[in-house]
Amino acid sequence: MTAKKLPEYLKLNDDGSINITLSRAITVNSATLGYVTMREPSVNDHLVGRRTAGTEEDKEIALFGNLCTLTPADIGNVKLRDYVRMQEAYACFTD
Repeated sequence: MTAKKLPEYLKLNDDGSINITLSRAITVNSATLGYVTMREPSVNDHLVGRRTAGTEEDKEIALFGNLCTLTPADIGNVKLRDYVRMQEAYACFTD
């Protein structure tokens, strides 16, 4: 995991997952979420994401949904600023 200092909206957990504080809460299954947790991906997660049909964006959305226990529709409802935060969290796992 990265040794660099994370922005205040990303919090590294003891299990290697990252909490991502959202700039705007989202509603998922009637629950309001102010943050989502992205678990550390495995190689299999990466491979499944690469095999997903669609554009590169579709593949990334499917991967992030899997890692955050959200549907692609849930990911589609987050604000762009928060999606970028998800991309930043994912990048922490790949450096």
